[in-house]
Amino acid sequence: MEKAKLPGLCIYSLTESSDDFEIGGATRLISRSLTMRIEGYADTTTNLDDKLDTIASECETAIANSSAIDALLTDLRLTSTEVRFDGELSSGAGVVILEYAVIYTTAFNAPETAK
Repeated sequence: MEKAKLPGLCIYSLTESSDDFEIGGATRLISRSLTMRIEGYADTTTNLDDKLDTIASECETAIANSSAIDALLTDLRLTSTEVRFDGELSSGAGVVILEYAVIYTTAFNAPETAK
């Protein structure tokens, strides 16, 4: 992420595993377990720790209060939070990394649609 565009977020999935949830041919249900990562970046000018805390808090609050997310998922929980500061990054920024365990269900024949 370019320093000029900070603060900013990167949201992506890391890994996903799946297992039969319900047996039944092409329409059987698949339980999926996804690891989602949110990276919140801020510049190091002043109060970097406070900025990263605010980013983490805003992300956690938005996710916890989203009825759209609740309607799609079986379970969602924060599994880890990590903070890295200027000395550890080549960009001269700080980052807070939130990882979530996401559980959702799809039909075998419709993997892009949560049930």
